[in-house]
Amino acid sequence: MRVTVDKSFLQGAPTDAVRLLCTTHQVFLPEAAFWELLTAAPEERAACFRKLPSGPGAIHLTTNSGVLMRAECQNRTPCDLIRDSGMPAPYQLNPRLGDPAFQPEPNDLSTLDEWSRFMAGEVESFKVRAAVVGAFAPELAEIKAGGSRDVVQSVLDRLAGDSSRVIEIYGELRTDDFPPRDIISSSWAVYRTLQVHLLAAVEYVRRYGSGVADVRANRVDNDVIDMEYCILGSLTGTLATRDAGLAQLFRLARPDGVVLQ
Repeated sequence: MRVTVDKSFLQGAPTDAVRLLCTTHQVFLPEAAFWELLTAAPEERAACFRKLPSGPGAIHLTTNSGVLMRAECQNRTPCDLIRDSGMPAPYQLNPRLGDPAFQPEPNDLSTLDEWSRFMAGEVESFKVRAAVVGAFAPELAEIKAGGSRDVVQSVLDRLAGDSSRVIEIYGELRTDDFPPRDIISSSWAVYRTLQVHLLAAVEYVRRYGSGVADVRANRVDNDVIDMEYCILGSLTGTLATRDAGLAQLFRLARPDGVVLQ
């Protein structure tokens, strides 16, 4: 079984449980979790990394959804989480990450700054897209902040249970450099990325209202990181998380998936 793990799981699960998971399953640590941990307080970061085995191939470090989609655009086939991640394979975790006194090298700090800027851009882009998601679900067009849960739920259920609707929207948005609509399915990163972004956008509209893109809330930043976990989890089929909101989003995207807590 392939399992995606997030930061909350590493924070809350006992060391024995994390190591057993890595021994018995193919565990994927998303880039988002890696950088989230590097920006955590030293003791918190070290405690989480110490739970992970450091031997070669014990875990797979995988990249963000954008890189996986670019591989699909180039190859015209569903992504391979190991081959297309651009990460060393087999990956070996640096054991020094488990030391609270560890100090990142200058090039690591530079990469961390790049990641922070990248995620900030992703947050702003998501807010703009989420504000106009009513274009694909007219019943959301007039939703105000904290609007009808019934209306929102009907849209969420449609996006979760009807892959043809997600593919239809993909066809409307697709540009020539993306794979043709008639060859994609739920096993593709382009499908899962669009689906998860749509689901998260619908919830954004319920929370803040349709047409509202100038939200200043840390929760949106967290939501965008959770979307990365959910996309990777949707591709592996199993997500290890202790975050209730993320688990809910994953269950919408993968009703057949497994949540480990």
